[in-house]
Amino acid sequence: MTAPAVEQPSLIIRTAADLLVGDWVTRADDSQMMVTHLNPPTRAEALECGRREVWSYTSCMALDAGDPVQAQAGEYRLALVAQAAAGQAVAL
Repeated sequence: MTAPAVEQPSLIIRTAADLLVGDWVTRADDSQMMVTHLNPPTRAEALECGRREVWSYTSCMALDAGDPVQAQAGEYRLALVAQAAAGQAVAL
């Protein structure tokens, strides 16, 4: 029996579904917002329902899960990628 595939963290952020809490998103007006909450919380759930709310404190952007975003990795994502590279288990 084969173990199910585990999603690995990546430094590449292409779509709203790829975002993690702590990432920085550049908005249309070139301002940046730090992601503080995602609904649905996981990439898989966002892809399944097709939409994602991206929250920064009290501001929210509702995006299609596949919408392209300009974003930079936050510290949480960097830590997950380092853990995975070291062979440690990570939970997304």
